[in-house]
Amino acid sequence: MSVTGVVFLTDALPPALYAMGSRTRVMPAVELSVHITEALDNGPVGGDGAWAPMRMSTGFVGNGWAVDDCAIWDVDGRPPLALARQTRSVRYAAGAWSFRGLVHWLD
Repeated sequence: MSVTGVVFLTDALPPALYAMGSRTRVMPAVELSVHITEALDNGPVGGDGAWAPMRMSTGFVGNGWAVDDCAIWDVDGRPPLALARQTRSVRYAAGAWSFRGLVHWLD
């Protein structure tokens, strides 16, 4: 997997908050920061079509914002290939569920 592939994967997953509600809503990315680790210093790892285990979680949600953290490894499980953080604007629609309960749970 190349640096380009790793960066693509950090933005390919849907927002982690989609798992928390029954309705899909618009959550456009406002900022994406990707930190490539030394694991890719010597070029691509794995072969074409190699699996890339990933972890995506939401570390903050509130006031119309959500922040997702992402880590990507290669199949050998060595240190992460990249760590990423993505800030999203959470758009509420009429009749949509809110994150109030989740925000209180995170406090």
